[in-house]
Amino acid sequence: MKQGQPEAKRVTKAGEPPPIELRSPSGVRLFDPERAVLLGSSCQTCGRTFFPQRSLCPDCFTGGVMGERALGRKGVVYASTVVRVPSSLGHPPPYAYGYVTLVDDKLRVFARFTGSAPELFVPGAAVKLTFEIVPNNQLGPMLAWAFRLEEHT
Repeated sequence: MKQGQPEAKRVTKAGEPPPIELRSPSGVRLFDPERAVLLGSSCQTCGRTFFPQRSLCPDCFTGGVMGERALGRKGVVYASTVVRVPSSLGHPPPYAYGYVTLVDDKLRVFARFTGSAPELFVPGAAVKLTFEIVPNNQLGPMLAWAFRLEEHT
């Protein structure tokens, strides 16, 4: 694997080709699909939360006091864009991605959007975390996080 590329770990699901669970370039898990959460870290000194996880807080520069934290599942679209050309990874157009502000964590994460017409993921839309297997022409099927619109009843 090339320097700086995410490490891939195979995960299995009965009856399907084994998807890949991506990790950060340093090998840290980005999410826990069993608990259906993104994994961030929180500084035990100043309380700031980060995604992906960090080993050193860039605010107070204290090392060794960062703890793993399961991030909230609900968010609000901060910014989005619709892509109308095929991706090099194999995502068919149109698809959308952007930044989501996690409500409980006051933290923004970058993610794909899924489950609805891409044009519906506008700033201010309520979304919730989901996981799905997506195509990846370079690595094979990939287990990834995405956000879908919150259902209003």
